[in-house]
Amino acid sequence: MNWSLTFGMAIDAIWKNRNLVIFENVETIPHRLVAEIWGHTSSTGRIMRLGKHSIVRHTMTNLPNIR
Repeated sequence: MNWSLTFGMAIDAIWKNRNLVIFENVETIPHRLVAEIWGHTSSTGRIMRLGKHSIVRHTMTNLPNIR
């Protein structure tokens, strides 16, 4: 897996999670954050390998712990 892609996705997810905790007082489970990072990284990596860079778009899942 591409380290720079994983790092970028991790920083983005951690920052968004931090904002949820600080500004909206939403508690999240760290294991879900790791699963989200892994899922976004692997799906983005697949799309990039197919050469379809312009269609990469991620949205937050609507899990009970994440708004």
